[in-house]
Amino acid sequence: MANDKLNSTLLAPRNSALQSLHRRPWEDEDEDEDEGSQVIRHGSKGDLSSQEIEDKARQNVEQFVAGHVITNSPIQPDIELETLRGTKISYTIKSGEKFIKPGNIKVLGEREAANGAIWVLDGVIE
Repeated sequence: MANDKLNSTLLAPRNSALQSLHRRPWEDEDEDEDEGSQVIRHGSKGDLSSQEIEDKARQNVEQFVAGHVITNSPIQPDIELETLRGTKISYTIKSGEKFIKPGNIKVLGEREAANGAIWVLDGVIE
């Protein structure tokens, strides 16, 4: 349900950007970090139950999505904002095109939404 009092900007990576990731959004960042990481990445159960594996994967996806949401809209160029994950980002305009910083991620398109905006990105916010 849309909250008319809170405008947000969703930074949505295009499919090809997601497919080029070295790991999927539900996988852990470092497979050597712990046993749970290996479970999520490789699907082996180890000591974790199916529910624990599912919970961990859901947490990873939630963190990934939170890294692509800003609770401001519209947003202004060259002003640093935080994503829901806490990543600090801004955007700049070069030759009439928008780029998210850090990462120099090109904004491919924008759509208005009921409570903000959706920006399609040619990359993923790390």
